[in-house]
Amino acid sequence: MASASLSFIYGFLAGFFITWGLGESPAVTITAFPGSVVNKGQNLTLRCEAVEEIEKFCFLIEQRQPFHCEVIKGKVATVTINNTQRSDSGSYYCSTQDIDNKFVTSTILPIWIIDLQKPILDKERDPEDNTKIRFRCTAPPSDYRIVFFFLFQKTARFKDRNSNMNSLTTFFSVSANGGSTFKCSYQVEITTKTVNYVESPQSDPVLIEDGRVDEDVVTQITDTGEIILIFI
Repeated sequence: MASASLSFIYGFLAGFFITWGLGESPAVTITAFPGSVVNKGQNLTLRCEAVEEIEKFCFLIEQRQPFHCEVIKGKVATVTINNTQRSDSGSYYCSTQDIDNKFVTSTILPIWIIDLQKPILDKERDPEDNTKIRFRCTAPPSDYRIVFFFLFQKTARFKDRNSNMNSLTTFFSVSANGGSTFKCSYQVEITTKTVNYVESPQSDPVLIEDGRVDEDVVTQITDTGEIILIFI
């Protein structure tokens, strides 16, 4: 078993240098879902696809031994990394072996695992319409540009709003029915070789019991950031 593994690795290396030494476009591609940039804790699925039927697929990270190999007859193989961690970042590629022991490798696909923290969702009475509730979604400071905020009612995405000048806070004014649960999230833009959009985990839920804010004290935040307490 060990000699077979070494044989495959040596064959893979030989195939790698032959493929790239000739300057040919590899006949094998590697793609990632949901993308090449994912948030920590998300699952990442890698897909290796060949133009011809293959006997063996292997997935690798640059300068490491294969972390997943399978012997199948087909053109496609996948592997899923569950609950990704920052240590899963790296340069990924796949290698194939056909029935004639010919090795072909894909191009390299950089993968970034980032760690977005969940936002905080607060509620208050809408100062412009007493019949509505205003939600405040606040994202923690981040190294990435925030482009969107999302408000969820129960499990469905309910509203979205562009981030204003990369602000960490946005407001949603809604007419909420009693028994509704709301959450929010934010989306950041990350530029690598391409532009990637990654959504944060959702906030802790906020329950609207009867369609209005019942607190005796309602918090309002002015445009200057001043906090005002209104006793009702």
